[in-house]
Amino acid sequence: MGARVGADLWLDRRMMLDRLGTRSPVVALAVLMVVVVVGCSAQDGAVGSPGSYLSPYQAAILQDGLVTFDEMDAAVHEYAACVGSATGVEVDVSFSMKSRAFSYLFVDPLGRDAESLVNSPEGEACSQEFKSFVELAWADQEGGSEIDDQTFYAAVADCMRIKGFNVQGSDAATLDYWIDQEPDAYEDCWNTVAFSESGS
Repeated sequence: MGARVGADLWLDRRMMLDRLGTRSPVVALAVLMVVVVVGCSAQDGAVGSPGSYLSPYQAAILQDGLVTFDEMDAAVHEYAACVGSATGVEVDVSFSMKSRAFSYLFVDPLGRDAESLVNSPEGEACSQEFKSFVELAWADQEGGSEIDDQTFYAAVADCMRIKGFNVQGSDAATLDYWIDQEPDAYEDCWNTVAFSESGS
């Protein structure tokens, strides 16, 4: 099974939306852009449109067009170390074999708002340096086909309806709403469908 929305409900909202769109044409275009940009930015650090900077670290990983588990694992741990150093937030990284997705738990030992610190310019710089494009490429690489995802999300929506929620449709906007409103029920349905798919 691929990396699908809801595998990690502790990710910030932006990453959740990115995962919802993992198999969309827009994301496929973004992954293609990474391959095109590699030739330029890996050599001269060129910066394209806002948010499209491809660091030398990520360019080296993406150069062969494949993100291995070891490369992705190294990238997320480099990111975690960077966030810790830049913001003081402790980052616990875990990997789910079921969803083939990495997840992050952010905790600030001083009691500050960890999410705000992670999403600060310092935290975002760590993402841009170590994992932004690599994580996107990994999710696209590990994800199922668009048809598979449509079937998967339809099953999650059906599960939510069985639980008594008035879920209308199974599109990205609808599911994003229910992730925000009923995260525990959504996570339970996501896991139910995922485990059923994997034969567990």
